[in-house]
Amino acid sequence: MLVDTDVRPEKFVDDVARNLLERSPLEITVDLTQGFRHFSLLIFSTAVFLQTLGRTKVAHCYYAMLQDDSNQKDQRSEVLDLAPLIRLQRFAYMVNAFRERLDLEPLVDQIGQQLESTNHESARQLRLLASTLNLRLPLDVASVAADFEAHRKPITRSLNALGIPASKELTDLIMDAVADRKLPGATLKQKPPALTKPLLEKLAEEITRALDRNDLAAFYGNTREWLVSWLLWRTHGDNFDRWLRHDERARAERCLTALTQIYDDFARPKTTTGARADAGAAPELTEDQARLARVFKALAALRNRIMHAGMAPQLFADLIKNHESLADEWRNWLSHLPEFDPTPTGGNKSVLVSPIGKTPGAFYSALVACQPPAELVICLASEQTIGFVAEACDRANRHPDLLPVIFADPMGGLEEARQLTERKHWSDSGRSIARNLVFADHVYVNLTGGTTLLGWTAAKLAEIAERYGRDVKRMCFIDPRERDEQRRDPWVSRDPLFID
Repeated sequence: MLVDTDVRPEKFVDDVARNLLERSPLEITVDLTQGFRHFSLLIFSTAVFLQTLGRTKVAHCYYAMLQDDSNQKDQRSEVLDLAPLIRLQRFAYMVNAFRERLDLEPLVDQIGQQLESTNHESARQLRLLASTLNLRLPLDVASVAADFEAHRKPITRSLNALGIPASKELTDLIMDAVADRKLPGATLKQKPPALTKPLLEKLAEEITRALDRNDLAAFYGNTREWLVSWLLWRTHGDNFDRWLRHDERARAERCLTALTQIYDDFARPKTTTGARADAGAAPELTEDQARLARVFKALAALRNRIMHAGMAPQLFADLIKNHESLADEWRNWLSHLPEFDPTPTGGNKSVLVSPIGKTPGAFYSALVACQPPAELVICLASEQTIGFVAEACDRANRHPDLLPVIFADPMGGLEEARQLTERKHWSDSGRSIARNLVFADHVYVNLTGGTTLLGWTAAKLAEIAERYGRDVKRMCFIDPRERDEQRRDPWVSRDPLFID
């Protein structure tokens, strides 16, 4: 291989690389003895770089200690094997991977076998630490970190045995990074730590680090879960010890999802052209609630794209357009643990949704069954049955606000039902019903009475209330009496059969 040496170092390196790539040798041996010293160093560095690319392997690296002694015949010089240069180059890459990306796997691959031969438990804990760091599991990393100091000396000895210089400093680098990821509270090995503000702040620090190193999988995955934890903290306060239970987290997640549903249905109305307009907060949401809804929706879309291996119709390249605004929201707002109520409140404490038929006994029983008594009753009726509503309220000694919906065709008026239950078909009554469900603390839905269509409409309104994160209780009533007797005396209260 001939290379012009009368060129700039950059051109020399390019020529060496091109010549080696054209020949694609499986292995190369580098002799650093002859020629100008900087040529040898440039050739070695280029060869190691090509080895990193996987295009060749630097098998040997030699340097002959030539001596100029004209008085000695048959002079022989000692040849040094500079293999540690190659190994050190590999370790430099591994250390850099850990410092910049917290990727400990390459380093563990190199020292794991040596460590295994001297201390099995230290090797196991080091591999566990590498895996939890790689999987971005902050609680698991903290659990390993709690007892990791005991493995400092075995790791240092293994690095020494491999001939790695500054092995103590390298161990310190690992230990400092691990110690910095301990969390306030007990470790998972003993008892899960209680949710506190300091714990949330520590988890937020780790998310900011992920954002700083552009680790999008860690940022989006952990930020979404952090928001669930934040909502639990806002709801239950400090020292909440059930925050890792699935049912608690699922409930908090439903609250966040409900917030985005409310935002989509009310805070982002359609414009006159049919396009969606971002109107910010609406009367249904505070400014902070609307802001959180926007962030959580965009965050969930990106997180789901990553965590579900891209198995979704929208490409990541389209979703990532929101990254800068999400990163700003995290740095300037969420990471500071904003303190506001994330749940819409106000309006009606208890709402009853119920059809009413020509035999109004089920409607009457539903009024009696609601505890606390319904402050608003959304009654689904026909022209023939709407007159029973006032009498039923008087008989039950209930005096709620009434929101009557009179079906022109209570048998087959499916389009009328859709105007109440499907946002794209909403009538004024449909929007009014949905708004009242947003503000209800308790929603009781009676599925008994009236026509099949009215019962189906009540069931769909129950689903809407659930989407808004409301506490929904579906119930039905059974009257074993003959129909004629039910008509003669409908005002007999029956116990509810709750099906939720």
